[in-house]
Amino acid sequence: MRRPEASVAVADHNIPTTDRKNGIVDPESRQQVETLERKRLREFGVPYFSVDDIRQGIVHIIGPEQGMTSPA
Repeated sequence: MRRPEASVAVADHNIPTTDRKNGIVDPESRQQVETLERKRLREFGVPYFSVDDIRQGIVHIIGPEQGMTSPA
């Protein structure tokens, strides 16, 4: 990854949209999120909004909300 500081990682389509206290029930989705977290932390250092982060959400929504992207 060329510019990890210009990126953000967020698990959006694999996490529950309502009650998250039981974690991710679907094993394939859970594995995808765990893999994203490991790779993001260990290999690339990309900022990450985890499942329990208040800023977490759908990536194309949180980018503008957090001031990371803007319309061209």
